[in-house]
Amino acid sequence: MLNQIRVNINKEDILKYINGIEDRKKSLLNCIKRFLNQKNFGMVGFNYGSLVGCEKDIALEKYALGEPISEVKKHFRKAAEYAEELANLSIKTNEFYQRHLSKDAIYSAIISNDLDLAKRIVMNIKSHFDLTSFDDEIHLFSLNTTDALRNFILGKNEKAIENISNIKVYKDKAGIEFYYQGQLYKAVMEKDEALFDDNLGKLLQRHYNQVRWGIYKNISSRYFSIPAVAISKLAKQRGLEIKIEQIPEKLRQYLPMELIE
Repeated sequence: MLNQIRVNINKEDILKYINGIEDRKKSLLNCIKRFLNQKNFGMVGFNYGSLVGCEKDIALEKYALGEPISEVKKHFRKAAEYAEELANLSIKTNEFYQRHLSKDAIYSAIISNDLDLAKRIVMNIKSHFDLTSFDDEIHLFSLNTTDALRNFILGKNEKAIENISNIKVYKDKAGIEFYYQGQLYKAVMEKDEALFDDNLGKLLQRHYNQVRWGIYKNISSRYFSIPAVAISKLAKQRGLEIKIEQIPEKLRQYLPMELIE
């Protein structure tokens, strides 16, 4: 199916945006050097997190431009490599940066076809937050999702299931995408195709709604669902079938199969 998002893009605007991101990357790298010299590790972590976001956005924008999938994956890989640098720095400096190591960094490694890179990122996260110290339920659900993904990648299924059990459906459905992601991890671990199909559809519908509501307006994430693509890659690697033909047509563009193959 022709991706309608690609039909509606303005190529010139996207190229200008990518150039702006490249300039921002240079600034962030200079900031990292300065903050390292100052031993301001909190700001080092913040700027590394921003670098991950920059490379992820370039990957998404290049996908929208119709550039080769190898080029798109190259930038997802670079996003993950910045996350690995930050994870390694966590060990060297005895600092903790999980707040800057987002799920998207791990997903980026998976999309780039480098599960070993994803494992190195999560293995070098020094420690965990005390999840009981968070009053913000949505933030708590997000962190439990990150921990579930970490344990899932490391093959610690029992711990991952425990994390998943702590991801609830929030009262007004804010943050419900974390619940769907957790259920997808569980489905892959348990090879439950019905659970996988149900929650993949719900996650894509959530992404569709967020695009339609304008939440992703002028944000690169509008092009496709990074969690859906990454988790689908893991599912396919573990023997589950991605039934793209059963997904409503309006949602299929948010799950580009060329990134899953």
